[in-house]
Parts: sequence; C-alpha cells; structure tokens
Amino acid sequence: MTLTPPGSNAQPAKTTATSDNGGADSAKVRPVELVAALARVSSTTPERIVTRYRQRALCYRELSDVVNQLITVTRSQQMDDGAAVVAAIFARLPELATESDHEIVASVVSGALGRVWADFADVTGMSDSSAIGEKRDSDPMDEGDIGAPFAV
Repeated sequence: MTLTPPGSNAQPAKTTATSDNGGADSAKVRPVELVAALARVSSTTPERIVTRYRQRALCYRELSDVVNQLITVTRSQQMDDGAAVVAAIFARLPELATESDHEIVASVVSGALGRVWADFADVTGMSDSSAIGEKRDSDPMDEGDIGAPFAV
C-alpha cells in the first residue's frame, strides 16, 4: 500500500534504477510502501509507541511481528498490504473491535498509520518536521487514553 502522510508535502523516496536502453542510470521515483516504512521504523526503534487505546500501548516491534504473520494471508487473498497493518492493529488491540464509537476506531487506526509515516520520516531524515508533523520523543501520547496524533 502506498500512502502519503495526511496533510504532508512529503515526497516519495527516490531510487536510482538502470534502464533497459543501454544501461544508462536514470532517477526514478519509487514510493515507499507502508510495510517497508513500518519495517524500517521497527528495525530502528522497535519499542517506540505507534498508538494507544485505553490502557494499552502498541509498539513497533509488536505491530511489525503481527504484520509479518498476516501479510502472507492478506496477499494470498489479493488484499492490499495495508489490510495486514490494519488487521495487526486490531489483533494487538482487541478491545478496539468492540468500541462502539466509530470515530474513536477511525482515529486510532488512522493515527497509527500517520504515526508510521511521521516516524519513518523521522528515522530516515526524509522530511523536516513541518512537512509531516512534529518530531516526537519516544512516547508522545501520554495525554489521554486513545490519543490520535493526526486529525482525520
């Protein structure tokens, strides 16, 4: 799944590829995939918090572990890789599935996806903080139980 962080002007990562016409190098833009961004942040800061719901915090290591288990299943069903990430959020925060307020559910899920992009930009230095959101310390969501880092 290729996503752009909400409200950001972040540019996709650029890669250099060899073209088939004579082997000349040409710069091609290849968007960063959600799962690749998640893996990068997880490998760099595995204990960083992605999201919170009620009294439960979800860190990158936990989310990445479950995504790795689910991605084969979602791909075999021709589902977008983002489905594995969303399913992993629900797997690690099972109380979220019983939340009656749909705005809270949407806030937690979209906030987690936005957090992945913000943290990816943070660990790769891909964008300044004004383009994606404020850079943060390891746990910015201490203010409340659900705390969504980005508006929907």
